[in-house]
This record gives sequence, C-alpha cells and structure tokens, in this order.
Amino acid sequence: MNPLLKSSKPVAAVIRERAWSAGYMVASAADIIFASRMSEVGSIGVTMSYLDNSKKNKMEGITYNQLSTGKFKDTGDPDKELTAEEKDILMASLKKTHQIFVEYIAKNRNMDIKAVEKIADGNSFIAQDAKDLSLIDEIGDLSSAKDWLRNQLGIEPAICVY
Repeated sequence: MNPLLKSSKPVAAVIRERAWSAGYMVASAADIIFASRMSEVGSIGVTMSYLDNSKKNKMEGITYNQLSTGKFKDTGDPDKELTAEEKDILMASLKKTHQIFVEYIAKNRNMDIKAVEKIADGNSFIAQDAKDLSLIDEIGDLSSAKDWLRNQLGIEPAICVY
C-alpha cells in the first residue's frame, strides 16, 4: 500500500518535469496533484522487455543448452528464442498487472475505471491535457502546493522533495 494513503495530514504532490508510470502511480495517492505547465503525466501502462540473441548466437556457432528445474524457468533468457507459450504467459501477467495499475489510478483519483482504461495506453500527457483528463488537479508548482497545504493545515507546511 502506498504510504501516502495512510497519512493523517493532507498530502500534495508536485510534478515538476514528469510523473510517468510508477512515479504517477505514487503521486496519484496524494490529496491534490500540481504539475507545471510543461510537465508530462501518465504513461499508465506496463512493459517487459528482453533481448533475443538466439539468431546472433546461431550465426556465431553458439549453442544454447537449457538446464532448469521447470519448463518456464528460463523464460526471457536472452540466449534463446521466446516460445509462443512463453509469450502468452508473459502477456497474461502484463495484462493482469496493467489492470491492477488501472484500478489503483481509478481508486486514487476517484475516476470511473472505464475513463482510466480509455487513457491507459502508455501515453503521457502535457499538464493541461492531464488536468482535462482528471489525472492532476492544478497547474502549479511547489509554491502552489505550499499555499494549498498552508490553507489546509493553518501552519507552515513541512516539505519533502524527492
């Protein structure tokens, strides 16, 4: 669980340049999200990449010998070609992870899950577009967040910058 969700005090997130993927997922748990006008926000998606050196190895006379305790233990090994069955397994996992990501954003941002699914294609959005899509709340900066927190708390806020 995101620790921001456990806070008993108001939490503001400030996106200075970009909040993509997991960075946005963390920010989405804040009570309010500010982003500068040129910030990029979103990239709601899941990726898994691997190298496939099998053709190069074959050309160079290198033989791949599999020794593992399970049929899928070496899935994604760069020295062997990915089988169709392995690709299906990996894609199923990616799709499940993607759905969890979408549900997390929908819950954190109080958005309809269908609205999040519609934009959860890995694309990122410039701040105003992100605001129009309800991915952020305000165009602003650290000063804007401090003002909001000061108003919420009635005291000078403590700021954590990561």
